Amino acid sequence: MIGVRLNSFNDSSGEPEQDANSALTELDKGLRSGKVGEQCEAIVRFPRLFEKYPFPILINSSFLKLADVFRMGNNFLRLWVLRVCQQSEKHLDKILNVDEFLRRVFSVLHSNDPVARALALRTLGAVAGIIPERQNVHHAIRRGLDSHDNVEVDAAIYATTRFAEHSNAFAVAMCNKLWDMVDCESTAAERRAKLVRALRTVHGGAVRAQGVLKLLRSLLERFPSSSSVRAAITALTHIAADTVVHVPDQVELLLSLSANDARSSVRRAALLGLRKLAEHAALWPADCVEKLVRAATDAQEMEHTMLCLQVMQKLVSCPAVCAGAGSPAEGCGALRRYCSEAALSADLTRAATAADVLTRLIVHCYEENLPVEGGDLMLALETLVIATGENNSPSNIKALRVALRCLVQLSRAEPSVYAARTAAVVGRGLAGAGGPRAPALLEALAALAGAPHAPAHLGPALPALHHTLEQMQRDNTIENPPDDGTTLVLLCTVLLQERAGRALTQRLAPAWQGRLLAVVQGADGWVRYRVARAALRYGHHRLAGGILARLSQEAPSEPAQRWLTALHRAALADAKLVEEGMRARAAALAGLARAAHAARTLCTQPPPAIAHAFSQTSRDPALKAGAFAPAVRKAARAMWQVAHKYSAIARTAFHADDSTLRHLQISQHTYSQLAQFLERVTSNSQERPPELDNVDLKPTTLEEKIALSASTQLTEISSKLFDNPTTGPGITHRHMEAVLAAVAACSGGAVWPRGVCAGRAGGAHCRVSLSPAWRLASTTPPDHAATLPLSHRLALKLEGVVLPPVPLSKRQKPRQVKGVQITVTATPHPRTNEKTVELNNIPPVLTAVQTVTPVRDFFSAQQLVSVSTPGLYTVAVEAAFVDENDQLWNTGPRTAIVIKAHEDPSVKGSTQATRSRF
Repeated sequence: MIGVRLNSFNDSSGEPEQDANSALTELDKGLRSGKVGEQCEAIVRFPRLFEKYPFPILINSSFLKLADVFRMGNNFLRLWVLRVCQQSEKHLDKILNVDEFLRRVFSVLHSNDPVARALALRTLGAVAGIIPERQNVHHAIRRGLDSHDNVEVDAAIYATTRFAEHSNAFAVAMCNKLWDMVDCESTAAERRAKLVRALRTVHGGAVRAQGVLKLLRSLLERFPSSSSVRAAITALTHIAADTVVHVPDQVELLLSLSANDARSSVRRAALLGLRKLAEHAALWPADCVEKLVRAATDAQEMEHTMLCLQVMQKLVSCPAVCAGAGSPAEGCGALRRYCSEAALSADLTRAATAADVLTRLIVHCYEENLPVEGGDLMLALETLVIATGENNSPSNIKALRVALRCLVQLSRAEPSVYAARTAAVVGRGLAGAGGPRAPALLEALAALAGAPHAPAHLGPALPALHHTLEQMQRDNTIENPPDDGTTLVLLCTVLLQERAGRALTQRLAPAWQGRLLAVVQGADGWVRYRVARAALRYGHHRLAGGILARLSQEAPSEPAQRWLTALHRAALADAKLVEEGMRARAAALAGLARAAHAARTLCTQPPPAIAHAFSQTSRDPALKAGAFAPAVRKAARAMWQVAHKYSAIARTAFHADDSTLRHLQISQHTYSQLAQFLERVTSNSQERPPELDNVDLKPTTLEEKIALSASTQLTEISSKLFDNPTTGPGITHRHMEAVLAAVAACSGGAVWPRGVCAGRAGGAHCRVSLSPAWRLASTTPPDHAATLPLSHRLALKLEGVVLPPVPLSKRQKPRQVKGVQITVTATPHPRTNEKTVELNNIPPVLTAVQTVTPVRDFFSAQQLVSVSTPGLYTVAVEAAFVDENDQLWNTGPRTAIVIKAHEDPSVKGSTQATRSRF
């Protein structure tokens, strides 16, 4: 109930935007209100304030105000302050006056109310990260454990657990105390279970954990109650997973309990522990996999069987376990035999899970080139797809999705064996499929067609796809779909994938685009927009342009119309990216046009005698071709600039998904390859540049294969031109035709990255505040610049907040910010009367670089700036992210101020006086 109310308070809908001081003032007014409701509402709004303005001064002031409320208020207000401390844990280390905060909260421990003391103990436990070694708090927790009030004892146990996570000395000191309480005969079973759970965190490291493990194992025999045994199993598993060295012994113990204990709840707890320890599969003893298979075979309850299969799912994620898949004598061989039988079970959920385990084994064998046979698995998966068609219950749909995922994994591992068969199975399943079954089957086909070599194997499913599309037209389900239009979008996506894969090997008539456009025009706007995005992803820009043209006329608002119009024009221009990428693509198109124009200038070369004399005078044999060589060289430089632009975009796309970054890398490689080709055409040496063979880009998806088609054609054109023995020296019409063919190749192969097709912009990565902030370069004219005597130094202070990313994919983990690189430059202004000054080509007189580590998404840096000559300077500060792999990303932002350096009159006068004495 508390969480529900707290979430409703944290909702920011309808709140006007405020600065930090105004927001804090408004909340402070609520805290001082005489009404409890207004005070509670003000308290629960603090977490959102901390997320929006995570600056130390504001957080320190806020927590001191909350501590005052905790000290002076009632227990209800104390409860909300406790919730704020628990939700704002990552901002606690920004409290500057820790002693004062602790003093105000600690004073409540002297209250006669045990509930107030319990709330104080829980609050101290919530802020344990900033006070881990405070002895007075440790003593208060020990006193709380000796209390006669159950609420206070439970709070002390919670505080013990929290402090043990941050203080090893406290954990070691409290271990014996907790064990004495566990060992006491008068301790209730429920209290004993809580104390045992607390022992998970007070083991104090691997050495101390050995004694704790012995005590917990003795607890299994001395206190055989179900709750105590389950708590001991959980604690033993947690300690073993933390210390790692005790994993083998714990696995043996859990397998013994799962096989011998008669209580269902204890066996379940043991299997849950095995599932957690399966993350350390490489440490499992050799015979434990076989024991697990025996436990799964002897299990009487389906829940326990499924838990065993879930343990197997985690085990086969380890290559060490999968290495014995081909050996029937080892435990993995027994696991494979069991899963082969379970995959044919009448229980579809069990069969799907067993098939998933078996698929991971077989796919691993294919990846490692181990001998394996997957025919039985393929038969089981086909049976599972057919069996789930009985009804559309949630359990059947879940089993169907698992089976389809296994089919796609097999097809990607060995497409020549399984891809066409998978397409036939899924195509047959589409006949008469309705409800959630049809989208699941179409998602499988889309995943299959998204592989680099899979579109060629979609033939068996094409009749079913066309029949389904015709059936949707006859049943009028396009205009009035039973779902949100996902079925139609997936169906069109698969057809677009098949056409894109077919276009790589043969020329297609454009009539199919008109038929598909006529089909989707009856759908609603959101469905058509999703189809247009899919068309952009797979290079069907004309089809996307036709859909977006009508959508832009039906836009519900002016911003939506602008966005759709921009997409429509970009699709017609065969663009790759939006915003920053648009400039790169525009430069690419301009460079390609320049290269084509340069190739045609060979037709206007001068007569041989004039050309020969001109080339000898210039000492450049390539000038025999007249204006061809200089024009092609200019085009090559333009291509290098295009490649650098794509590289710069990739270095700024910190939160982009891997697919988008891969497309940018492919674009950079393609235009670098074209630039090298053009340079080689006009160079005196016809040797192959070594850089062309250094980069080996292999496509992993259909989109990447389409994007790499230009690079593949460039390689073929270069080989035909330079490796052909009939190509003579000098520049001939064969070179001109090769250049035109290269330009045509790079004009194709245009696809939009997934993140761009989804309409997601990168947005700001961090928010910074520069001091002094009232003299920003963008708003301050030079006449009002900050003055700086030459004998002084300007102290700059930069504070920033790393903003949370907008995830591009649920399956991709966002990149973590390991550090922020701060670059400070001071660039002099040229002496001119112009109001606007360009500083791009002026080198800075000062460059200082430092890297700071964000603490809870907050970072700060200071830098002293000094210059040696008077004049106007622009002092710029730029931030860049460093990820967990120590890779630098030029994310920005960049902020600057203008300063006016001048000579100090006092220093100048003293210097002249000193010189006069000599």
